[in-house]
Parts: sequence; C-alpha cells; structure tokens
Amino acid sequence: MSSDIKSYNFQPNDIVKTCKYLEKGLCFQTQGLLCCVHGSLASPVIVSTEEIKNGQCTHELIVRRRKELFLGLNGKKEVDLGACKGCCNVITKKFKDVSFDTLGGEYLPGGFNIQNYTACNERCLYCCYAQQNDFRPPQYDILQIWEMFRKKGKLKKHNWIDFSGGEPAILKNLDEILSYILKHDLGTVVIYSNASIFSPLIYEGLKKINLF
Repeated sequence: MSSDIKSYNFQPNDIVKTCKYLEKGLCFQTQGLLCCVHGSLASPVIVSTEEIKNGQCTHELIVRRRKELFLGLNGKKEVDLGACKGCCNVITKKFKDVSFDTLGGEYLPGGFNIQNYTACNERCLYCCYAQQNDFRPPQYDILQIWEMFRKKGKLKKHNWIDFSGGEPAILKNLDEILSYILKHDLGTVVIYSNASIFSPLIYEGLKKINLF
C-alpha cells in the first residue's frame, strides 16, 4: 500500500470493506472510467473523459482514485460513493489482502465493460441512447489505458468483456480492439450487435464457438 493509505493506520489483519470491482474492474463509459456498471447502477466516475483527453490519466491516478473510494467505504474520508453505498457487491476481508493496482483477472459481469461510445446506425425502441438522440463517437482510446496496465504487468486474463454501448461493428478500430483481446488472451468477449454491418473478425470468432 502507498503512503496515502498507510497514513490511516490500517493494520494487516483489520477487517475492511472492499469490492472486487473496486480492486480489479474498469468500465469505459462516455463520461469516463468507472469501476463497474450494473444496468442503471454504477460506481462513481473515478477518471473523467476530460482528464483522459488532457493526458492526465495514468495507472497511478486510477489506483489513487480507487483508494479514495475504498477510504470512503470504510468511513475514513468524505467521498461521493454513489451506488457503492449499500451495494451488495461490497464485501469484507483482511486489509493485507486488498490491492488496487491490477485490471481484470476474474469474470466480473459489468466489470470490464466497453461503452465509451454511443454511436449507432439504428434507432431501437429499447435503447436509451436512441430515445435521447445521444449518439457519440468513441470519447477516448481504451487501448491506451489497457496498455498502461499491461506495461506494468498488471493486465490480467480471465475476464468477462462486453461491448454494450452503441453499435460495436461501426467502431473504426473494432478489429484492433478484438485482436488485442485475443493476442493477450484477456477472456470471454460478448458483443451486442444489430448485425447490420458485417465484421469478418466477429464472424471468424463465432465460427470457433461450439454451440449446444
């Protein structure tokens, strides 16, 4: 733990409140980075889109913001916890087992979510973005953020990765993103698509799946 956490005098065997999503998750939303998203519930934004675009987003900043939420959960600091307050994903464990410096490493639904865009080529009645005319291109490059963790040896496998914003097939770098996931064996990929645009890489991936 860095000095900002040590200053609160947690002891190794102290039982603290934490969350797998807080420690390992990142959701890439139009407004910035969150720890998780579960339908209409989500963690507070820990790094804003403006900070990412201004080059302020670093591995160290993400870790620091995660720690601030942790301190808020444990009543050590005044923090806007948003939906984290009272969330059923909050657990308790020994302080010595808490870590905030990795990305991924466990199948966490809503914990490795790609939704940094809302652009689409349809107007589905069930889509909140379509109903609000909220169609935005990708707000930042998610691969740069993944690389921050990978270069430090902190990008982990065995994830549940889902594209759930807008239409994934219209992303100009969709193949690059999918290739990156496959190259580094990051886990299971879920793509919600209206299939109105053909993606050869999605097609090849589907051919490899055994359907029962």
